[in-house]
Order: sequence, then structure tokens, then C-alpha cells
Amino acid sequence: MGKIILKKPQIIYINQLQELMLEFASNKDELHGGSRVTSYANLVDWIIDVDKFEKKENICDERVPAIQYLAIRENDDKLIGLVSIRLELNDHLLNFGGHIGFSIIPSERKSGYGKELLRLAIKEAKKLDITNILVTCYEHNIAAKLIIEANGGIFEDARFYHIKNLNILRYWIDADPVLLVKPSMDYARQILDYKVEYSDSHSSYIFGSSELTKFESISEWLEYLYSSEHIDEKDDSDENSIPHVQYLAVRKSDDKLIGLVNLRLDLNDFLEKYIGNVGYSVRPSERRKGYASKILKLIFEEAYLYDLKKLLLVCNEDNIASIKTIEKNGGILEDIVINYDNKLQKRYWVNLKELV
Repeated sequence: MGKIILKKPQIIYINQLQELMLEFASNKDELHGGSRVTSYANLVDWIIDVDKFEKKENICDERVPAIQYLAIRENDDKLIGLVSIRLELNDHLLNFGGHIGFSIIPSERKSGYGKELLRLAIKEAKKLDITNILVTCYEHNIAAKLIIEANGGIFEDARFYHIKNLNILRYWIDADPVLLVKPSMDYARQILDYKVEYSDSHSSYIFGSSELTKFESISEWLEYLYSSEHIDEKDDSDENSIPHVQYLAVRKSDDKLIGLVNLRLDLNDFLEKYIGNVGYSVRPSERRKGYASKILKLIFEEAYLYDLKKLLLVCNEDNIASIKTIEKNGGILEDIVINYDNKLQKRYWVNLKELV
């Protein structure tokens, strides 16, 4: 296998690009990672468009900004594949497409190029500040499955794609881990920014924040948190009179606060019916990147250290994103209840002994 490099599309590669497309067509293969190149009669127009479509302001339909690359073998300047790195996810990409689409020309397969191409794409995605990378493949595409797993892909779930009548396998590549840390004044500025961002998104309550919105001062909130960890008696009339531990979820690479999560070490009647053991949130600007699932997995590990064997998680029935996150992390639905706001809520139990 020769060394491959990534290059932006250039006119000098148009003939090779046409040959690549013809080879895919003759093999009846679907071309991924080509930014709809097969829909262009004039490939010069495609080269112009993919350059423009790197910026969101130049996109007027359902597409997202993306960076298009050609995979070029260095020793003979041969085009052997295409790869597209999407800078954000819409609903379709979150469920079925992911951040990276890639293809190797059929005549150059089984030589290790697929694995190397994805490795290079992941490296570029990191440079573009995509810190949590979703990559997908068809369930029957064993080669792509192995390539993704060889590059560190962690399987999340399979989702049925009705247009193709098949399942899509979804993998997250943890380019940037998340850590749970205890709140401190070191994060005071970021915590305040978190509050402002939630306020700007028209949310009056921050889940997983242990009453953060009730405090003007971060130092007062920290004092409250410390006392909350040391409550000695269980009070069935007050949701806040149960020992609970507050965490900040921070991204390792830049120490950015991306989520809040609190763990209630016991349940009173009110909590068991309406709230559960765990509350969590992801800041609006960091959503749709798989962080919610990571936060839950980390808090499950913390709960197990506190000798908790199972946890109750509760969410509104219309919160589809939270339902999917809970269910894919081992949540077993117990029932649906009407809460104190007259909304339907789903109650899930998670057996930690099976997960940790």
C-alpha cells in the first residue's frame, strides 16, 4: 500500500474523478463521501460548489457545511478515493449519515486504504474542532464496519433507514474524552456562561444543575452543594432534602464545561415518582454530538462507586432525544405517569450491575 494524502478537489484530477465514478457505476456500488458528485454533469461546477459549501452562509437547502477531499496516492498521484467531513449534523446525518463519508475506488480495495483514509479524515476532523465524531455504515457492509472499529469506533446503535429498507450502524469515535469533575470556583466563569446560554435558549430550568438558577452567586451555590452532600435525614416531602452529588462534565482537550449532572444518592416518595436519581443537561451549543450518552455512562460509574445497584431515570414523554439516550444506555421502561406539571413522564430503571 502506498502512502495517501488528502487534497482539496482540483481541475487536474477531473479525468481521474470521471474514471472513479465510472468504476463505481460499473460495479453498481454506491459512492459515499462525494458531496453528491454523481448528480453533476459538469465536474468543474462540482469543484466550485464544494469549495463554496464549506461555509454555512453559502448553503440554502437541507445540507450542512462540509469539507471535501480527494484521497491521492502520493507515489503516482492516483485518485483512489473520496472523503467528506461534515462540520455539523442535521437530523438525517445524526441518525444515518454521520460526520464522515468516504469511499475507496473498487479496484484499490482490500489493500488497507479504507482504514488509512478514515484515519486521515479523523485527524482532519480534530483540526476542525469536531471533538466527538459520528461515523456510520450499512449493516451488511462488513468491510466498512471493520474499518470504523479499527479506528476506534464505539458502537452506539442500529437505526432503520426506511428509504433503503435496511439498518444503519452508528459509531462514535471519541476524539476528545469527557471528564466529570466537582464544581469549584475555577469554573465560575464557565458556569455563569452556561446559565446565560440556557437563558438565551428560552429554557427556564437547567436539568442536572442542583438549583443553580436560584443562586446569583456561584460561591453561594457551591456552599449549597457541599451541604447537600452531607444531609443526614431523609425527608419524603422535599426533593432537595436527599443527599446528592453535583458534577461538571468538561471536555478534556480544552477544559470546556459542556454539561451538568447531579446524582441523588437516595430516593424519597417525590423523587421516585417524578424525578429519579439522575438529572443531566448538555449546553445547547454542544448538543447533537453524543455527549449526553457519555455523561450518563460516566455518572453510572460514579453511582456504582457509591454502592448504588440501580438508578431511576425520568424524562418527559415528548423528549425523544432523552428517551433514546436513556434506552441505549440500558434504561428499562417501568411505567408512564402524569407529573406535577400535568405532563406524561417515562420512568426507567438502569441495572448498574449489568453495565459497570
